[in-house]
Amino acid sequence: MPQASTDTAPLPTWDLTPFFPSLDSRQFTAAHEGLMAGVDRLASLYDRHGVRGGTTHAPTPEEITAVEEVLGTTNEVLEQVNLVTAYLHALITTEAGNDQAVAANSQLQPSLARLRTLRTRFAAWVASLGAGALVSAGEETARHAWPLQRAEESATRQMTETEEDLAAELNLTGGQAWARLHGDITSRLTAAVAMPDGRTETLPMSAVRGLAGHPVAAVRRAAWEAEQTAWPTVAVPLAAALNGVKGQAVVLNRRRGWPDGLEPALFANAVDRATLAAMQSAVTASFPKFRRYLQTKAGLLGHDGGLPWWDLLAPVGDPAASACTWDEATAQVGNAFGSYSPQLRGLFDRALR
Repeated sequence: MPQASTDTAPLPTWDLTPFFPSLDSRQFTAAHEGLMAGVDRLASLYDRHGVRGGTTHAPTPEEITAVEEVLGTTNEVLEQVNLVTAYLHALITTEAGNDQAVAANSQLQPSLARLRTLRTRFAAWVASLGAGALVSAGEETARHAWPLQRAEESATRQMTETEEDLAAELNLTGGQAWARLHGDITSRLTAAVAMPDGRTETLPMSAVRGLAGHPVAAVRRAAWEAEQTAWPTVAVPLAAALNGVKGQAVVLNRRRGWPDGLEPALFANAVDRATLAAMQSAVTASFPKFRRYLQTKAGLLGHDGGLPWWDLLAPVGDPAASACTWDEATAQVGNAFGSYSPQLRGLFDRALR
């Protein structure tokens, strides 16, 4: 990822070749096929060790050894899942019409659904053995204390193994299919922007949204108006997609015993209700400051009576005066992160590399 040191130098671009030369490469084909085979082998390992729920009991030495083997093999498969799916996701999200990447991703979905079923079996298994007993059994299980504890907790919010297996399979043509439809429609949607100079540019919605920060006010307003015209043309399929995704979630949450729709989201993000309430209170308390900021911004941009939507993200002042090079920008962000914690700065540096 080459870095630009001057205003005229090219900005960095993502380069996926360090991972795989291309979708047609022998390396990617081997990884793609290896991933699906790896899930099959993992399923066989789970069957061999009886990884599923059962009567609660203290783990035997043999079971502890089995847990260590299962953890190691599962981690290996998940690493391969992360690599292959992230590579495909990077291609699909930057080129909605990349049919080859879409097809390769679709071929993986049955294996990934099977992996979700294995995850529920693992959680039930851990619950039967006791996460605390496993964590205290040895160094390897102790290193996995957090996921083991999470697995034990998630087991209390699962349906039967048969029902979870059915839900994972039906998800391919249910909620997941609706979500894919939503993504396909939004990524391919275009809007006709009537530029101030009389030209009309047909742009993808992501580019239209980017014009919300354009330095020219007339361009910002034209982009906003183009959005208002474009979105209603796909309102019906998008509403159906959202209803399909959330409808499935509501049913499964109820069948899994969650008290409401918020609880599973909190669990997935490792946030309790007290923490959420504290964050909401902090946000609410900051509203007066944000309102004063937006009112001041409206005045600076020449608006009376509030800030219109098309100027919500408008730059204030002279954009050229605050422009900076890539190196200057990354240095500012890195220093800001570093002022909070060395670990966060390290995460930024790794992402930049």
